[in-house]
Amino acid sequence: MRSAVWHELRVYAADHLPALVLVEAVRGLGAVVYVPGVGYLVNDPEVGKAILEDSDAFTKTGPGSMGSMITQVVGENVLMNMEGPAHQAMTARLHDLFSAAYLDVLSREVLAEPAARLRRELVAGGDVDLVRFMHRLSGKMICHVLGLTGDDETFERMWSVGARLTAPVGLMTTRLSESEVAARRAHFEELMEHARESSKSDSIIQRLRDLGLTPDEVKGVTAALLTVGTQTVSATVPRAVALLVDTGQLRVLRARPELRGSAIDEALRYIVPAPIMLRSVEKSRVVMGHELRAGRRVLILAYNLMKHPRWFPKPRRFDITRQHHRKVRHLWFGAGSHFCLGFNLAHREIGSVFGVLETLPAEVRVVRRRYARNVLIPTYSSLVVRLAREDHADRGDPAELDQQDGAGDRDLLAEGDGRQREVGGGGNQAEPAQPQRHQAASGQRRNGGHEQS
Repeated sequence: MRSAVWHELRVYAADHLPALVLVEAVRGLGAVVYVPGVGYLVNDPEVGKAILEDSDAFTKTGPGSMGSMITQVVGENVLMNMEGPAHQAMTARLHDLFSAAYLDVLSREVLAEPAARLRRELVAGGDVDLVRFMHRLSGKMICHVLGLTGDDETFERMWSVGARLTAPVGLMTTRLSESEVAARRAHFEELMEHARESSKSDSIIQRLRDLGLTPDEVKGVTAALLTVGTQTVSATVPRAVALLVDTGQLRVLRARPELRGSAIDEALRYIVPAPIMLRSVEKSRVVMGHELRAGRRVLILAYNLMKHPRWFPKPRRFDITRQHHRKVRHLWFGAGSHFCLGFNLAHREIGSVFGVLETLPAEVRVVRRRYARNVLIPTYSSLVVRLAREDHADRGDPAELDQQDGAGDRDLLAEGDGRQREVGGGGNQAEPAQPQRHQAASGQRRNGGHEQS
């Protein structure tokens, strides 16, 4: 377990050391900590959830929010930079975008072949770099979104363009420079250029057109899917697999494959793909005794929320049998009107890889790893795995696992539909300023719990 904790800390330290030091330092200073020049840092899950659910006072479109920077690059109608009636109307139209039936299509056309190939290569005794595998898988998903076909080279190229579009933004950045806007806009237009002539009936682009969205609305929703969905999943999966291997929990998952959904939840809790969620304070509010003033920023530290010992005892322990309380379950996907649109798709993608691990004739082990630099989401730049030399019976072909997953995915869909009013946000890192304690409005400081190992 110590090895897993160490590797996860090194993933952050490799490229986000100042931010790691900041969030670790403020965790024990209270539910809300004000840092001049940065904003209110939120460490408590209940406070964070209350803020995310109050889109009237805390918006994604105000000064310093992620939405305002997205608007600079892509324009309006990107979901992540919409609020109020316009946002509600758009999300209502998109309610069935990732229906169970369409997820089955994605499983067959996008996920099944890469999963089967991953299994074949591992069973044959080969070394597989899961980072490169996920780049190709995410690139294939991008191509499906845009209605394109291609080979591995095409998929890697498309992933690379998407990665440049989501290049890191400093924690203290409130507005992109003209050169940054121009560079990101060029990357986005490069992706959209491929899609303009596409009429592939099962592509997401075409599904959006069929829903009656205007060209600008199609462009905006596509931007949201490309900037959030594909990059977060590709960064998450290698870390999730490393956690399973490093902690010995892969053995538990292989013995009890019914824990796959729980394993995905615990991996997302531990990894927190969006470690920081940004909001702008539109109206002054007192949230659970803490005054937050209009005109400032709120940084909900999901990294700390998911390590709060009241809700997650021994939070540094990775345990796929952990039961998450309903009040904080899936909070890494956000809460409120902006709840992650790709909630079910993310589970399906991660599950396709976990399904391979469950059915291999032996466990995998990590051969070597490198930690990524200059990335938005902390991750590995390489994670090479190999099948351990054990004489186990073959457990089946993961290309057929999607049929077995159907019931579980439908459970997630039902739960996701009930939480479509909840949101995830962007993650940013930068130089920390000296924190100062933020006193609750009542004069009593609300203490965040100290870390437990």
